Amino acid sequence: MYDAIILAGGTCPWLKNLSGTEYRAVAMLDGRPLVSYIIDALLACNAINKITISGTKKELAGIDLPPGVEIVEASGTMLDNTLAAIRATDAKKPVLFVTDDVPLLTAEAVTDFLQKVKSQDADVFYPIIPKSACLRDFPAGKRTYVTFKDGIFTGGNILLVNPEVVASCKEVAEEVFAKRKYPWKLCGWLGWSFVLKFLLHKLEVKDVEVRASQLLGFRGKAIITEFAEIGMDVDKEADWHLIENCLCSEAGGHK
Repeated sequence: MYDAIILAGGTCPWLKNLSGTEYRAVAMLDGRPLVSYIIDALLACNAINKITISGTKKELAGIDLPPGVEIVEASGTMLDNTLAAIRATDAKKPVLFVTDDVPLLTAEAVTDFLQKVKSQDADVFYPIIPKSACLRDFPAGKRTYVTFKDGIFTGGNILLVNPEVVASCKEVAEEVFAKRKYPWKLCGWLGWSFVLKFLLHKLEVKDVEVRASQLLGFRGKAIITEFAEIGMDVDKEADWHLIENCLCSEAGGHK
């Protein structure tokens, strides 16, 4: 079993007009705090043991948390919060990190991801979702896609990490995270030979795995998943309304 840490320190100014708060985790979506949907998905997953929220205790104080779910005070960048949570939980084995903006996440999606990593050898596992799966399940969703020789993919919002490697690559990881939605910038970081491959659609997922592992100093592995909800994050107001409609459809039994 794996421990899970929800990274819940994000703010979005545009949320203020929609839910009365900029603090994403506690924004009320279809009558519930956004983070509560993620907690429910993790609690329903048999592969998850302890759940910790890395966030601002003052902001999270009004949420009725299930027994056993704890809060670790977060401040600084996402990587700072990640390190703080690892130290506070004294994690020794791989930890599942989940961002606070994927309310459509399901136990089935998490279970599928964790099952697929069992046969792989790496320090960090990252889900990628085929464009076809996203268009199939969320045709109105607007995602950032990257075209590889072996498919067109978008990234997911969960990550299985060996905690021992996080501190050693914090600075570089923050740089990569800042570029994650800009394929051209990522290509530049990986090396301009990648740009040519990218233009010619000759770049393969394994090419990025190998080069990123060399630059970061640990073994990374992309895991293809058909569960598009892993990538349906709340980045902008249009995302919020799309996910709100999805939740209303689920409640009405139409999805």
